[in-house]
Amino acid sequence: MTEQQPDWYSLMRDAPLKTKTFTMRNIERIEQRVAETRRGSKNGMIIIAAIAAASALAVIITVFALSISSAPIQVVKSTAQPPIASQTETQQPADTLNEHPYKLKGQVGAVEKPDFIYGAMPPKFMADPNQDYKITAADGEFVQIVPVVAPDQAHTGWVPRWYLLLDSSEGAVRIKDVPTYEMIVNTRVFFRLYPDQPKPSGFELEPGKVVQVTGQFEQWVRVNIITYDSPNNGDKWVPKSALTDWDPSKAREGFLRPGAKIYDEQGNAIGDVPGNNPIQINPVYSGNRYPMSSAGGFSGYINNKDFVPNPFRYDNGKFPKNANGQTYGSASDASTPETEPDLIRAYGVDGTVGYVLKKDLDGEMPKTPEEALAMQKNRHPGGRDIPLYDVDGQTVIGVFHIDG
Repeated sequence: MTEQQPDWYSLMRDAPLKTKTFTMRNIERIEQRVAETRRGSKNGMIIIAAIAAASALAVIITVFALSISSAPIQVVKSTAQPPIASQTETQQPADTLNEHPYKLKGQVGAVEKPDFIYGAMPPKFMADPNQDYKITAADGEFVQIVPVVAPDQAHTGWVPRWYLLLDSSEGAVRIKDVPTYEMIVNTRVFFRLYPDQPKPSGFELEPGKVVQVTGQFEQWVRVNIITYDSPNNGDKWVPKSALTDWDPSKAREGFLRPGAKIYDEQGNAIGDVPGNNPIQINPVYSGNRYPMSSAGGFSGYINNKDFVPNPFRYDNGKFPKNANGQTYGSASDASTPETEPDLIRAYGVDGTVGYVLKKDLDGEMPKTPEEALAMQKNRHPGGRDIPLYDVDGQTVIGVFHIDG
């Protein structure tokens, strides 16, 4: 016949102790208590009872330890609510963001997931600032948006929470898209994913780097940059105070003049820039040559006269064209007046950046010496005004004044 064992027996057999119960120290403590009891007792039965009580206590402790070690762990969920982050004009709790549709402050690339590494891959889609979006989720500084009209998975993505237009009134500050123009980094600055981002998401831009301005929000500008090792997608914002106006003499990025050569340290020609890629030069040079580098680790030296500043506007001597076939850009990028673009970048009388037609700037050309004298005589001493156009060459956005 099999004798039924008590509950503690199976526990001691199957579950090893996670802590040592019958240690020499514990045994010594029990013996000490027994000795003290023996000295203070006149009755032998009390001594036996003390020993039995101590032994029983040790067994109880052992069984209790086994019960804890063998019992499954239960997680008790706290009923306390997590603290709510402080709210600002551009930050709201996630549980209130989906109450109504939102527009955006400007166009922004939406990514697949909030931990997307910006720069490595292009955005999933470009979110339209004129479209209404619903918020379906929030994660830190990102929110997931989906179009209110015709929602689909292809147009569901994550954007920085900052882009939500919380104030939809006419006077709400939005990102202003501007005709692209170049500026130069004047002081070291890290670019950010959006204005006032607490921690910069981008790397440091050094003085002399050329940036292409595409938009503005208050004192911040959105820029394009040239990278030489890997693409860097996504918006890049820097304080405009860190930049200075375009000056070819300060630019450290551009192109190699067509037909020019690259030399090694000994002055031997080593070839051309692969694929006519943009180059960057070291501002410190000796003699008449710049140290240069380009994509793929290509490096060498070039003659100073072979460096063409501005990596955005020069492509084998050709300026980019708008939808109407007109070339546009800065007159300083042209090698001669005859090669200037059709639309020349200029500042209007109120500071607006736009373009003027080269033919308006030059004016009507005289055909005879007599016509030239007559035109000179009739020229107004206060100068004249000509239209300032958008990059399309048709939309008038301001006035440009030509001194007399």
